[in-house]
Amino acid sequence: MNARPGTLPHVSAGSGEPPLVFVHGFGGSPGEWHAQLSHFAPRHLTIAVDLNGSIAARMEGDCAVASLGGAVAELIRERGLRRAVLIAHSLGCRIAIEAVAQMPTQVCALALIDGSQFPAGTESATRRQLTQGGYSSVVDLLFSAMLTPGNGASVTPAWERAARLPADVGSRVVLDFLRWDEVKQERVLSTLRVPVLALQATARGPDGRRRLLERGESSPYLAMIRSAVQDSRVVIVPDAGHFAHLDAPAEVNEALEAFIASLTPGDSLPPTPMRTHE
Repeated sequence: MNARPGTLPHVSAGSGEPPLVFVHGFGGSPGEWHAQLSHFAPRHLTIAVDLNGSIAARMEGDCAVASLGGAVAELIRERGLRRAVLIAHSLGCRIAIEAVAQMPTQVCALALIDGSQFPAGTESATRRQLTQGGYSSVVDLLFSAMLTPGNGASVTPAWERAARLPADVGSRVVLDFLRWDEVKQERVLSTLRVPVLALQATARGPDGRRRLLERGESSPYLAMIRSAVQDSRVVIVPDAGHFAHLDAPAEVNEALEAFIASLTPGDSLPPTPMRTHE
């Protein structure tokens, strides 16, 4: 593991351009990117950040999402990366969006794996749940909603890590990302001038539970991406759960490979935005 004082902990492997920076979600870990790092390290510098030990220390200010995004941006600056591609999952998507917004000239593209946007009112409902049932009940509600047929093995490790966070820290993170969804996600996305790939496997149903998407389907979240982002591409990963990079690594790697190959050298934003939706 490469870690210096003040540097976000991370693991790295390989060499080559563009560098790829992987950002895990709530309760995730660098290890969950093993299939991606193994695939891309022969041709790219790959870096997987570890947010778990840094969450409490980096929640200064009003928003943990913005602070953690700033930590990822600072790591990219410290490593001297140019034209990096950020690849993120779940809560990590929000952090990566913030990172790109905070240092747009050093990132050339962003890939979001099964991101989402919680509806207005979710933060208020979660505050009530924290009061009534405590942090553990909120974690159980969040992660049980991620379960789809056959994906329990990929969900459980992150569920257990999230549950081990100190209750005050975990509660703050959850409330911050719910507030960020409601107030900032669409607005910050609209400021980005890099190509954005949404690699989507699930959508949230009316009951809040995730359901599997089929090829050609859309969702309110994907509609928001298409509306907010000038150069958006959408690829559906069928028959994979919320942790698509674990459940369907070959399909995810293939889609990432095609996205990276399509990037235009030079400016962050290609002169003629291309929209491809599958």
